[in-house]
Amino acid sequence: MVAEHRAQAASAGCSCSRAIRASPTRAKRSDVKQAGRELGVRYVLEGSVRKAGNRVRIAGQLIEAETGAHLWADRFDGSLEDVFDLQDKVASSVAGVIEPALQAAENRPLC
Repeated sequence: MVAEHRAQAASAGCSCSRAIRASPTRAKRSDVKQAGRELGVRYVLEGSVRKAGNRVRIAGQLIEAETGAHLWADRFDGSLEDVFDLQDKVASSVAGVIEPALQAAENRPLC
C-alpha cells in the first residue's frame, strides 16, 4: 500500500514542500531515480521505522537521485518518548551530508 504524505523542511532560510511516498517494500535503484525525476529532487531519503515495546529504531539512507549513489546511511535507536529527538538527529545528520553540496552551489557564479 502506498501512502502519500506532505513533508516540510526548513534549512538555511529556505523552505520547501514535497510529496513523499511511503511503501512497505525497499525501493530499487531505478525506482529511486524515477522518484527523483518525478519529484524534481536531487536527493531521496529512504528508510524505515520499527517499534518494539517502548523502543523505536529509525534507519535511513540518503541516495543521489540522478545516479542512485548512496551518500549516507545510519541507524538511530531510542525510546518512544525520545522520538522527536531521534527525528532531529536524523535531520541533522542528513543536512550535514548535503550541506557541502549546497554551499558549493551557492558559491558558484550565476553567469
